[in-house]
Amino acid sequence: MSERTGDLDAWRRARRRLLTRGVRGAIAMGLTGLGATSLARDAAAPAVDVPEGASLQAAIDRAEPGEVIRVGAGTFTETVVIEKPLTLLGAGYGRTVLSADRGVFRWSGLPRERYVVGALNVRDTRDVNIVGFTLRDALEGVWISASRNVRIRDCMSCEHDSSGYYLWASQDCIVERCEGSTSAVGIYQGNSVDITIQRNVFRHNHGGRVPHLDNDRYPGIGILMGNVSLGCMVIGNALIDNVDWGVGVSLGVRDVRLLANEIRRNDVGVFAGERNVRMHGNAVTDNATFGVDGAGTEVDARHNWWGAEDGPGGVGPGGGDAVTDGVRYRPWRATPAPVPSHGPREDPPEP
Repeated sequence: MSERTGDLDAWRRARRRLLTRGVRGAIAMGLTGLGATSLARDAAAPAVDVPEGASLQAAIDRAEPGEVIRVGAGTFTETVVIEKPLTLLGAGYGRTVLSADRGVFRWSGLPRERYVVGALNVRDTRDVNIVGFTLRDALEGVWISASRNVRIRDCMSCEHDSSGYYLWASQDCIVERCEGSTSAVGIYQGNSVDITIQRNVFRHNHGGRVPHLDNDRYPGIGILMGNVSLGCMVIGNALIDNVDWGVGVSLGVRDVRLLANEIRRNDVGVFAGERNVRMHGNAVTDNATFGVDGAGTEVDARHNWWGAEDGPGGVGPGGGDAVTDGVRYRPWRATPAPVPSHGPREDPPEP
């Protein structure tokens, strides 16, 4: 996929899929595990065990495509690069910790697809599963570039200079039941097609400068979408206590769906800098400045709970979170919207 527009045929296929998804069906799929990856096929593949003290990168380099690498409990101080299909199965977040070795980070003079800036880097490949890790002390916790069908589940990624999870020029990827906190941004996806972000927690993200992205300064955002992307499904997440936005949608992003999320105690719950943002069944409450800032665009924000029975405030009639001009908020929910459980599971991951 090129840095500018990507595979147009893939974009058209993704658009057709998105336009045929009903909101009710999308919510139902989200609450029952839209895109949740079964690893049963991988469980039957050859497996390699990596105990604490061994080299995880060496095991990846030796692995055959499709192999399962089981990583034991402990701390691994490495920067890992994956460029083949495989499953990386940790002992569970908080038990298997990948702490980045910043001495091997590389980005100067390289195209973004070839950067190595994450504790875990997935580049130019497909069919990768990552389950049950804590990732820390990197520029990006997980860096995914030019890849397809990558699944990240039950991981915690925190205390990074930039993002907990960064997806660039990729397609058909899922981040599910994870946490991305105390970084500049919880998760970023750009120049990508058909990304699903579901049942995660993104909180306490505080912003910061990003050296490998021209020293751009990010505000503190839970989920950020940008750079000519198409089709992002955001389902059943908790976006809480981020310094600036719970969700930010920048120019050039199309077909964003926000369904059954809990969006509260941010400065702005949702910043919609582009049209084609649809949000239904969300609980948008206690955000300081706006529940939804339409930024002069049109936002379909019907059937949400705004924290008050009489609807949103701002240009709205009620006492709930404020909305701006261009936000379509009628009808609203008069009672709190149900949201699914979210965040990584505490029990050990299943193969």
